[in-house]
Amino acid sequence: MSDLSLIDTPRNDADADEPEGRRDRLPLAVVVEDDSLVRSAVSAYLEVLGCEVAAAASAEDASALLETLARRPRFMICDYGLPDGRNGLQVIAQARGRLGEGFPAFLLTGTVSRDVSRHCHERGVDVIFKPVSPGILASIVRRVCA
Repeated sequence: MSDLSLIDTPRNDADADEPEGRRDRLPLAVVVEDDSLVRSAVSAYLEVLGCEVAAAASAEDASALLETLARRPRFMICDYGLPDGRNGLQVIAQARGRLGEGFPAFLLTGTVSRDVSRHCHERGVDVIFKPVSPGILASIVRRVCA
């Protein structure tokens, strides 16, 4: 069973009455994380920061999600260790193949590895270490959505 979701909770009660077109103007973030608690926390904080979030729990789900989104995402945050034999760098490469090499993507990891850091640097992918702080997410949104 896939764990693919578009988290579309209004940010506050005032937003609940806004027309559907308002959400289309929010920056769309893609979050790929197999840990449901981390995925929910990152997604919820991105929503607080004014993003709409499309979330997936695996590389396979992320691929399906990217094919079905009605509009182009502004950025992606992807976990390195995913359950279906692929890693976050592979998911990011696939997303960039669809959306362009300059598509902003960030690798989320709990592993401090020189090899992973080197591979990310070579591919122009910033690394975010777990546990991720709200300040880091706010910095990403400011940088990507400025």
